[in-house]
Amino acid sequence: MRYLRPILGITLLALVVSLTACDSTVSSEDADPEGVERWEGSYTAQARFGGGGGTWGNGGTDRLIVSSSGQVTIDGALILNPSYDPATNRFEWAIADDNPTSGGITFFETSTDPDFADIGNGTVGQSFSGFIRNPGDGPLDYRGILD
Repeated sequence: MRYLRPILGITLLALVVSLTACDSTVSSEDADPEGVERWEGSYTAQARFGGGGGTWGNGGTDRLIVSSSGQVTIDGALILNPSYDPATNRFEWAIADDNPTSGGITFFETSTDPDFADIGNGTVGQSFSGFIRNPGDGPLDYRGILD
């Protein structure tokens, strides 16, 4: 037993040193966010009734805000239980989760999506496009541009 104490002490010390050396934590300043908070900001958003033949804004203007903590609000309502896929930048939510709307949008750094054809030369910066659905209604085209 007398010989095991030094061995156990050395083994424990080696384990602590090993774990300390393997610490791969990265400060938040060095890492890009992997969640929806990557798209932080306030977006001027519009819905369009009537598909491609409709006018943007005729289906409403539901501002979308993404906070630095990853919370998303649409027209002032906090979105509950959303899903976000960082591989596709796709954000989705459902009325079934006690949200006032449901929908799905994709975020873009720069977009030439046809949904932005009526703006300037059709190319916009940080933005999103997809759909939004109010209870009892069909889906409406939904787009937004970072303010």
